Amino acid sequence: MLTGSKVFSKLDLSHAYAQLNVDKESQEYPTINTHKGLYSYTKLPYGVKSAPKIFQSKMDQILQGIEKCVCKQDDIRFGGNDWRQNLKILGLKINEKGLHPVEEKVDAVRKAPVPSNVSELRSFLGMVQYYHSFLPNLATTLAPLHKLFKKDVQWNWTSECQKAYDVCKQSLTSDTLLVHYDLNRKLRLACDASSYGLGAVLSHVMDDGQERPTAYASRTLSQTEKNYAQIEREALSIVFGVKKISPVSVWSKFYIDHRSQTTIGNFGLPHQNSTIGSESAIYQDENLRPYHNRKLELSCEQDCVLWGSRVVIPPVFREKMLNELHWEHPGVCGMKAIARTCVWWPQMDEDIERAVKACTVCQSVRNTPPHAPLIPWKWPTRPFQCVHIDFCQEGKDYFLVVIDSHSKWIEVKHITSTTTQRTLDELRLIFAVYGLPEEVVSDNGPQFTATKFVEFMTKNGIKHTLVPPYHPQSNGAAETSVRVVKEALAKQVGKAPKAWQIFSLGIEPLLTAPQ
Repeated sequence: MLTGSKVFSKLDLSHAYAQLNVDKESQEYPTINTHKGLYSYTKLPYGVKSAPKIFQSKMDQILQGIEKCVCKQDDIRFGGNDWRQNLKILGLKINEKGLHPVEEKVDAVRKAPVPSNVSELRSFLGMVQYYHSFLPNLATTLAPLHKLFKKDVQWNWTSECQKAYDVCKQSLTSDTLLVHYDLNRKLRLACDASSYGLGAVLSHVMDDGQERPTAYASRTLSQTEKNYAQIEREALSIVFGVKKISPVSVWSKFYIDHRSQTTIGNFGLPHQNSTIGSESAIYQDENLRPYHNRKLELSCEQDCVLWGSRVVIPPVFREKMLNELHWEHPGVCGMKAIARTCVWWPQMDEDIERAVKACTVCQSVRNTPPHAPLIPWKWPTRPFQCVHIDFCQEGKDYFLVVIDSHSKWIEVKHITSTTTQRTLDELRLIFAVYGLPEEVVSDNGPQFTATKFVEFMTKNGIKHTLVPPYHPQSNGAAETSVRVVKEALAKQVGKAPKAWQIFSLGIEPLLTAPQ
């Protein structure tokens, strides 16, 4: 934070992204095609969509703990009391009072000519949107201009458009100020809603009692949201302000527009079945819900938040706390028992389990879980009571393999395709000879899970059993038959030109051999 600083300095990193290495497993993704072949970047290239987020996260980690230092992409800002000068960075002027728009940028907006077409209007709004943090209720102000971007709307610069254009230019001045965020000052969030958009202002209460803004936020309403009642739009503005600017836990009070004559505090919702109830960010935000559910049990003692007698650990210290709890490797149950006596944070148990699983020492000494015993299939009492089916491929030829669990008799049918219809045709021929089985066991192939196959089994009163996915051992009879058929075909390959012409020669000894 730059609070308390009177002078500022800036460092601009050279070739910012190129200072980060790309992991070897990720180098194949930023591959470029050149006249000399394909090349992969070893440094983070410009143009990658996630590059700004990756670089910003890395810079925040590097500069963590440095006082009065703020980094935004490749610009690093420092505050101090040694020099007397203003700092200009990213189109903003920073001094001890706060942030101001740069005079040159403001002049460019003031001197911009009145747009004569959609393209010029888009350029003007682009300049204005850069300073949206300095303009309150910007979405409502620009509503007449945004209408000109709708489809099937002809360009017509009305008096409303001119008024919105003038208000926007007049509101943005170099004297506009956003004060520095100060952790030691009280915050107030003021929210408002109109028939066009939502607005929110985050302010500090200064020593003289005045409110000074630290940030503005606004957005236009969707077509559905425009149909809300005013009280619902006011509630929606609170939801927007809370989500847009910062977590809810820092506010002490909410303010909404006085015209509604209603104050919504502590998220009391008068109509739980109304739009207000459905728009409650607190109940939808997974990060805030655990705190909200315990709001009556939370307290503050010596600047520490407590849940009962347990200290609530903020995110920045949770990794360190896990290391302290795991110091003597007490295991999952031991760590949970210790933690539950003194500390708490959301999903603490899951974090403890994850930490123990990642510890090589704990994993090396833990007891190996017992192997589940193999459960054999129930022995059928008569031939063709239960059959196992699967496919076998030899080169470009396919075979449908059917084995009877009782007699171990194998039926092999050559097929040109493995579609569901072709499979059912062959099964009908086999069942016409041997009769309908009581149970058919197969894997989860698309032929066996198709609707046609299921209907065939149901209509004929056959129980269809699917073995667990990725566990072919469960259909061991069919898998063994497939292996035997392949071996038999390989041994007979010299006796005929095609595998399907010799499969009977190769399978005949298997049928006559004793089981």
